[in-house]
Amino acid sequence: MPRGVTDGRRAATSPDGSIAAAVALSKHMWVLILGGLLGILAMRFAAQGFVKLLELFPRLEVCAFAAVGVIGLKLLLEFPMDVVGLERRLPPEATYATAQEYSQQLE
Repeated sequence: MPRGVTDGRRAATSPDGSIAAAVALSKHMWVLILGGLLGILAMRFAAQGFVKLLELFPRLEVCAFAAVGVIGLKLLLEFPMDVVGLERRLPPEATYATAQEYSQQLE
């Protein structure tokens, strides 16, 4: 696939690209502003909920850091393949397990 097509697709699906497209195509700017404000309020309440959840279950913080680390490691391993142009990816089994497999490991 040509590089420009991939870059264009990433730009269209990025938050900045979709916001710019919405502003450019919308005739009702008040809807966009209201949606943005409601989104900010929703994120504040969601963040407060996560803080309470972390207070109840402090080990969730360690799990979140581990998940971010695994995702970062996977991205680092896939990056050279993207630079060289190979389409090969890590198999999903290398980083993900089904809920059933995970529960069997805990037993």
